[in-house]
Amino acid sequence: MKKDLFEEMRQKVGCHYISDLPSLKGDVQTAILMNKVRLKDYPKEEAVEFIKYVFGEEEAGCYCEKYIKK
Repeated sequence: MKKDLFEEMRQKVGCHYISDLPSLKGDVQTAILMNKVRLKDYPKEEAVEFIKYVFGEEEAGCYCEKYIKK
């Protein structure tokens, strides 16, 4: 079964809906920093899409550079 980054993060931060993730940026960032969810384990395109969805286009660049494999 294919892993889904959005669903895994939803479960790790404990929210009911994927649409709640942008309002829980701090929890998402903590999950990433503590390696509860490893963005590098997902295809680059999916990880970039996730970062843009949660943190927005403007902040996506710094997160992508730091946490997503090139």
